[in-house]
Amino acid sequence: MTTRVMLAAGLLAATFSGCAAFKAESARAEVVQTRMAAHVYAAPLGEVWPEVEAHYGSRVAESEEHTLYTQWTTGQGGSGRSMSRLRVRGTEGQGGTAVVVTNQGQLRGDSVVSDQGRNHHEELAILRALDPERAAEIDAEAEQAATDATAEPAAKD
Repeated sequence: MTTRVMLAAGLLAATFSGCAAFKAESARAEVVQTRMAAHVYAAPLGEVWPEVEAHYGSRVAESEEHTLYTQWTTGQGGSGRSMSRLRVRGTEGQGGTAVVVTNQGQLRGDSVVSDQGRNHHEELAILRALDPERAAEIDAEAEQAATDATAEPAAKD
């Protein structure tokens, strides 16, 4: 085989394996997002919130009633001017207690803090601490979705 053919074959293999990894991660993320968006704790907020605070421990920079903010961290790469933190908010409703984590961003020296979307993976990390059994179920479902997304399609007769 010529070097050119071997290089082309290697590029083709890398492209398809990258595509499979992307499909797997997308499927995994979709399950986590769907399950965590719908998840509520059966326990009342007064029981859940102290455990949430303990989960974050020394990472908490400030706290209000059932809302906490983690310490600001400097963004990776770029000019180092961007900073990020998490806002964690607990609410109680008829269906149970919800804990929602939102990514927040800010440019260094700017007073404007912007919400940058919900962080379902961080919510799952909290669930792993508070209800490991339910978190394991979601993890298993996410892994199965990743496996299914990259499985070879069944041959047609």
